[in-house]
Amino acid sequence: MPVDEFNIISRMLHLNNLETEIARGQEGYDPWCKVRVMLDTVNQKSKLHYIPSQNLSIDESMIGMKNRTVFIQYMPNKRHARFGLKKFELCDSNGYVNHLEIYAGKELDTRHDEGQAFGVVQRLMTQGHFLNKGYHLYTDNFYTKPKIAEYLYQNRTVLTGTVRGNSKGLPQGINQKLGVGEAKFWRLFDTDMLALSFREKKSQNKPVLLISTNHDATLEEKIIRGKTKTKPSAIFDYNKFMGGVDISDKQICHYASERSTRRYWKKIFQNLLDISVLNSWIIFCLHSGRKMDRDKYLIEVVEALCEGHERVPTPQPVEQLPAQHCLVLLEGKKEKDCYVCSNRSKDKKSSRGRSRSRYWCPACQVGCHQKCAPQLEHVTNQASGIDVCAPENSDNQATPQNDIDKDGEDLALAVVNDDISDLIVQESSASQSDDSNSLGLEGAEPMERSLSCGSWVVAMFPGKKGQKKFLGTILQQDGQEAQVKFARQVGDHFIWPTVEDTSWMPLYALVAIEAPDLDAREHMFLTAEAKKMFNS
Repeated sequence: MPVDEFNIISRMLHLNNLETEIARGQEGYDPWCKVRVMLDTVNQKSKLHYIPSQNLSIDESMIGMKNRTVFIQYMPNKRHARFGLKKFELCDSNGYVNHLEIYAGKELDTRHDEGQAFGVVQRLMTQGHFLNKGYHLYTDNFYTKPKIAEYLYQNRTVLTGTVRGNSKGLPQGINQKLGVGEAKFWRLFDTDMLALSFREKKSQNKPVLLISTNHDATLEEKIIRGKTKTKPSAIFDYNKFMGGVDISDKQICHYASERSTRRYWKKIFQNLLDISVLNSWIIFCLHSGRKMDRDKYLIEVVEALCEGHERVPTPQPVEQLPAQHCLVLLEGKKEKDCYVCSNRSKDKKSSRGRSRSRYWCPACQVGCHQKCAPQLEHVTNQASGIDVCAPENSDNQATPQNDIDKDGEDLALAVVNDDISDLIVQESSASQSDDSNSLGLEGAEPMERSLSCGSWVVAMFPGKKGQKKFLGTILQQDGQEAQVKFARQVGDHFIWPTVEDTSWMPLYALVAIEAPDLDAREHMFLTAEAKKMFNS
């Protein structure tokens, strides 16, 4: 696709109907109405074509931008985009985005009685249809609250996540200092929730606090990078399954389709498009059984979408040939009969009368109205009876221009107004006849300005045994030169000579027009070879 066409489509792109859009401040206003249809479609299709694993995670993400909009948020811990639109995403542990919502700000956000974190977890799990199915949810310390864990546990969903030390419902003494490698556990029997604190490194001033409704108070040993690590099993699982949103952001950031734009909703559209392609790549890798690089997958997706929709190549401009029709304004007040619509026939029934035009075609040497120009080529070709642009192939070449003998005898030409193509035959068995009147040449008139490519002409040449007549057609004309193809007279007909007929050479005779006189017949000088041909 050309760059200009892509820019036009991008500039005219819209995802909603502006006529039905509800203005800000009115009842029913949707801050994401410009992308609501696509946002709902992505959420619906993401759950339709993929069943996630048991381990899910909820975290924040950003659509990087600095547009002038009230929805811009600032998150300093997001390295790929600190300014932009905030998203809450529910992802699988492999980075597959199952459901997402965009944060519109404090004023337009739907607040929950238990706080924003409780509302986000409840909406994502409810709208994603993941409650009461035995899923295991991992969250960071913003979303992890004892009340949220209790709510999910009642809906047959377990929770594991880091928690802040000032959260309500935590056991006393959970914030006390610990030694390096030391861990402490608490069990809340009313909610079957495990709380733990663990200090891994000496550089940690405060221990890591975590609650879980799925783990027990056990320590595990694992070899990581050649070193044996001893941690609670809940910590190992949290580090393994919590990074789904971060994996998604990392994959999208490497091959993002985002482009600079002033419209914030186009950034959302581009991000949703990237999420859709990322989800499809994950599904492809799972079902195909092979790991394909994401850049190669993107190329194959683009090629597959383009199949069956190949762009018709734009024809290159063709240089204008001398034989093409081009209307030119006549000098002064001169006029010419229109070749298309003018008719001076003596038959009053078929005559349409005289029709003059200030324009003419120099290639055809005829007048023509501008409105009749589209029909001019068709009419002239029909009158000539031959293809004026495609002469027959022949091994005989035209005589060069510098071989023209201007000291020779004159060749008088006359134009045949009627169609005499039926006189041309391809047989050599035509009957012999000396009656020149039977050749249908009575309509021959002196040439004036009607000399053009494709015109039928009769050549009267004064030979040694009297005047001879030859029928021909003008194949090409360039300035004061013309290329004429002559036929051979056999009885009542004329025959185009073939290549094998060496007695009639050459097939094409190059002639030159000398100072055309508008009131007299045109005179042409023959080449030396053509003169021998006519004298034979």
